[in-house]
Amino acid sequence: ILLAILPPHSTQTLQPLDVVCFAPLAHFYTIELTEYLQQSLGWLLVKKGDFILLFWRAWVKSFTESTVLSSFRVTGICPPDSSQVLDRFTHGTPEAAESSDSSTSVYSGDNWVKVQSLIKAAVKDNNSRETRKLHRTLHHLSVQNQLI
Repeated sequence: ILLAILPPHSTQTLQPLDVVCFAPLAHFYTIELTEYLQQSLGWLLVKKGDFILLFWRAWVKSFTESTVLSSFRVTGICPPDSSQVLDRFTHGTPEAAESSDSSTSVYSGDNWVKVQSLIKAAVKDNNSRETRKLHRTLHHLSVQNQLI
């Protein structure tokens, strides 16, 4: 058994069920519920017993073998492929696209000097508490970026 440790608050990007499986489940449950209400002409309430029946039908339609296997492929878990996730975050900003002096992001670990000079140029009071916090935060992000 291989244990995959995923960062907290990353479910919308890294967890297979959240990325691939739950959207079809919600879609098929909505269809089942709509059909149930249409067949009852709106006279019947959805009770606990009705819910599990409707949910189970949606579950069977959405959690197919191909959907589950696809969820692991799309999140880069099996086969292991970090580019599946990293490619979602490499959308350039308009400012980065306009920059002609570097093909990499200004915020990469290799360009820490550029980050420092950008802060100094953009911020009037470089000794303020907020500016020091900004320096620390960007440094932390740069280090995290290098670790990835």
